[in-house]
Amino acid sequence: MPSLWILGLAGVLSTPDAAQLQDELARLSTGVRVMYVAAHPDDEHTELLAYLAGARHAQVAYLSLTRGSGGQNRIGAEQGAALGILRTQELLAARRIDGAQQLFTRALDFGYTKSAEEALATWGEDAILEDVVQAIRTFRPHVIITRFPERGETHGHHLASARLARRAFSLAADPSAYPQQVARLGTWSATRLVHDVPRFMGATVPDGPYVTLDVGAFDPWRGRSYGEIAATSRSQHRSQGFGTMGRRGPSVIRLVHLEGTQAQHDVLEGIASTWQTLEGAAPLGRQVASALDAFDPAHPERSVAPLLRVRRGLEALAASPDRDASIAWIDALVPALAGLFVDVRAERAIVHPSETLPLSVELLARTTLPVRLESIALDAEVEGGTRRALPTAPTAPVVLEPGTAATPSLEVTVPADAAPSVMHWLRTDPEPGREHAEGDARIAPWTDPAIAATLTFTIDGERIAVRRGVRNVRADPVLGERVRELEVHPALLLTPERPVALASPGASTTLRFTARGAPGRYEVQLDAPAGWTFSPATTTLELDASGRGELRVEARAASDAQPGEVRPRWRAPGGEFAPALEVSTLDYPHVPERSVLLRTRTRVLPVALRSLAGQRWRVGYVDGTGDGVAAALGEAGMEVVPLDAASLAGDLSRFDAIVIGVRAFNAVPELDAQHAALMSYVERGGTLVVQYQTENRLEQVRAQLGPAPLTLGRGRVTDETATVELLAADHPALTTPHRIGATDFEGWVQERGLYFAERWDASYAPLVRMRDPGEEPQDGALLVTSHGQGHFVYTGLSFFRQLPAGVPGAYRLFENLIALGRPAADAHAALDATEDEEPAPFGTWRGIYAGVAALLVVLIAVFYWISRKFS
Repeated sequence: MPSLWILGLAGVLSTPDAAQLQDELARLSTGVRVMYVAAHPDDEHTELLAYLAGARHAQVAYLSLTRGSGGQNRIGAEQGAALGILRTQELLAARRIDGAQQLFTRALDFGYTKSAEEALATWGEDAILEDVVQAIRTFRPHVIITRFPERGETHGHHLASARLARRAFSLAADPSAYPQQVARLGTWSATRLVHDVPRFMGATVPDGPYVTLDVGAFDPWRGRSYGEIAATSRSQHRSQGFGTMGRRGPSVIRLVHLEGTQAQHDVLEGIASTWQTLEGAAPLGRQVASALDAFDPAHPERSVAPLLRVRRGLEALAASPDRDASIAWIDALVPALAGLFVDVRAERAIVHPSETLPLSVELLARTTLPVRLESIALDAEVEGGTRRALPTAPTAPVVLEPGTAATPSLEVTVPADAAPSVMHWLRTDPEPGREHAEGDARIAPWTDPAIAATLTFTIDGERIAVRRGVRNVRADPVLGERVRELEVHPALLLTPERPVALASPGASTTLRFTARGAPGRYEVQLDAPAGWTFSPATTTLELDASGRGELRVEARAASDAQPGEVRPRWRAPGGEFAPALEVSTLDYPHVPERSVLLRTRTRVLPVALRSLAGQRWRVGYVDGTGDGVAAALGEAGMEVVPLDAASLAGDLSRFDAIVIGVRAFNAVPELDAQHAALMSYVERGGTLVVQYQTENRLEQVRAQLGPAPLTLGRGRVTDETATVELLAADHPALTTPHRIGATDFEGWVQERGLYFAERWDASYAPLVRMRDPGEEPQDGALLVTSHGQGHFVYTGLSFFRQLPAGVPGAYRLFENLIALGRPAADAHAALDATEDEEPAPFGTWRGIYAGVAALLVVLIAVFYWISRKFS
C-alpha cells in the first residue's frame, strides 16, 4: 500500500516533488511499517507521524476508529454525516503533508462519553475489534503505537481505542480469529506495541519500560523541522479550530512498552523488514537500495531501471500480501520517477445516469525516459457496489515526446444504473453505533471514483498501469485551480428547506423542498407519519431546462399527531420509486470541493408554542459555530434578526431577547468588547441568553459573560437520558408560558449538555440538576439571574443539537427563556388555549365559547332595543 496513492486521492491534482520521491524510495528500501491508533480526527500525534515517515523513512498509517461526525464544527454548519465527510477530507489533507496514510473503522462517533465500556457497548466491541484486526492484517505494521491509555480520566472513545489496539495486536496473529479475513489477508505478527505518552494530558501513564525519541529533527530537503511540518498538517483540522504554530528544536517523547518484543534503545530496532522476511527477496532489497543511491533530484528517472528489475524479480516470487503490496508500490512510484503526468478530465463536475460526456486526457512525460501510451480503459461504479467496464473507442498507441503534451480525447456514456456518489459508509443507514460498510471498504478512507480510467503505459520497456479517477478542474478567481472528483447525481434530488417543520396541533405548515437534477417530469410520494395529513401526498414535479424546481406540500397536524420523519420517494415516468437524496456542498479552501449526498429526510413536529400561535417575539441572534439554533427559532415562528459584534453597540431595545450562539465568544473576539452594551440592554429590561462557550488550552473566553462573576468549566452530562431534577420548579423560566416537566427531557439526542458553569456568584439561580451514572450531580447547566429590569441566562444544555433534531421539550424550554423579558400575562395573551386543550374544528373551544357569548350579548342588546322602540 504505497503512500504515493494519497496524492491522487479525494480530488487532489498533485505531482510528487523530489523530496517526496526520495522519501518513497527510502520507505520502499527500509520496508518498515508503523501504525498509529486513536479514536478521532485530530487525535493523531502529527509530529511523530511526520518524523517516522520523513526522518526514519517508515511507512506510517493512522488508524482513526471514527470519522468525527459526532463533534462540533468551528468553520461551518455541517453536522453529523456531513461533518464526518469534512473531517475525513481534513485527515487526508493532513496526511498529504506529513507523509502518512489514513485508515478507519466503522465506529460511529456518537459524541463524548466518559466510559470505555459505554463506547465499546455502543459500537459493538467485537465488530470494531474485527475492523482493527483487519486494518493490521492489511497494513501489516511492525510497530503499533497507541495514543491514549487504557485507564484514566479522558474520553471513553480514547480509552476504548487503546484497549482495542492491545487486543488486536494479539488477535491479528491468531489464525482462528476472524478466519474469513485470514483467507484473504493472512495473519500478521507485529513486533511490538507501545504507548505514546501525551505531553498535554493528565491521564494515567502505563507503568513499564520505555524508550525516548526526539521527533524535533530538521529536514533539509524541506527546509523545516518535523514540528513545523506537523503544525501545517495539524492545522488542516480547521473544523475543530486546531490551527497551531510550528515547533523548532528538540522534542523528546516517551514510548512505553506494552506488548511484544521490548525495544532497548529505539522503537524501530530489531525489525525484520519485508526484504528480509519475504522468501527470495533479499537480493531485491539490495537493488531497491541501489535505486535509492542512484536517485538524483534533477534526474529522478535514473532510479527507474533498477526498480523495474526489482519488479520483475518480485513477479517471479510466489504471490503473497507483501509481494503484491511491493509490486503495487513500484507501479505507483515508477510513473512518478519517470516524470509522467496523467490527468483525465470532464467538462462538468456533475453528471446524471445515461448522459454522454466528452473526456479530455492530458499526458506529459517530463523526462527523457521512453514512455508510450498503449491503451485506455474506463469503468464505473454501478448499483450494488460493483464496477463495470465501459465501452469506449480504442485509443491508438501514443509515443510521448519529452516535454510535449499529448491530449487524446474520449467519450463516455454514464451507465443507466450508475451508483450515486454517496460516500460508501453512508449508503445504508448506520447500524446501532457504527457505520455500514463491507469487505475492504470497512477500513478504506475514501470512496472509489464514480468513473475511473486505467491507462497502460510502456515505461522503459515495462508495462505499467496507471489508474486515475475522472475529475473536473476549474479556475477560481481567488483560490486558483480547484479540482473536484466527477460525481454522479440521480436524475432528481430533493433537499428540504429545513430539517424540522413545526406546527401547532390542529394547524398546518408547509414542507418545501428544493428540486435539482435532469430536466423532466417526476412523480414524488411522501408518506405521512401518524396523525399527519399531507396535501398532496403524491404529486408530479417538473424540472425546467436548467434542472431546477420546487416541491411544496401542506402538512396538517391532528390533535394527536406524533413527531415523525418524512422520507420522500420519486420515480421517472414508467420507473420504480426510489428513495430521494438531498444535496449540500462542502466548499472550503483547505479541502477539495465536494457534494454531500444523503438520504432526504425532514422531521415534522407537533408542538404548541406561543410563537407559532401569533406571539411575534423578535430575537437578535449572534451566530456561533456549527449553530442551527437561529434557523430553528425562525421555524418556531420567531422573528430572528442576525447580529454581528458591531451591531451590539447600537439600539437593542427593539429585541425581546438576544441570543448568543454556541462558542461565539470563542470564534468572534470582537464580542469581548460588547459586554457593557449587552449588560446595559439587560439592565433596561432585555433578556440575554448565552449558550455554551468553551475554555481550554486552545480557546478562551476573555470577557465576563454575565452581570456577576461566572466561571466556565468542562462539566458535561453525556447520557442523553439522564434524570433532570428541577431545582426551582416555580421559576418563570420553568413555568411561563410552558410548565416544564420530566416529559420535556424525553427524546434528547447525544447528550444533555456540555461546558457547564463551574462556579458562579450567589445572584445566579441554578434551575436544573443532572448527572451521569456514578458521578456527582452538576448544577451549572442552566443559570438565570435578574439584572436591573432584565434577565441573563447561561446554558450549557445542548439546544444546538436538540432544536435541529426536533425535540419538543427543547423548543418549549427555549421559548420560556425568550419569554423571561415579558410579563406573564403578556406571554400568555397570544394564545388563550392551553396546551392540554382539545382543538375544535374551527379553532379552539375557548375561542368558540367566547364568540358564542359575544353573539348572545349582541342578540340581547338588539332584542332590548327593539322592545324599547316598539313598547
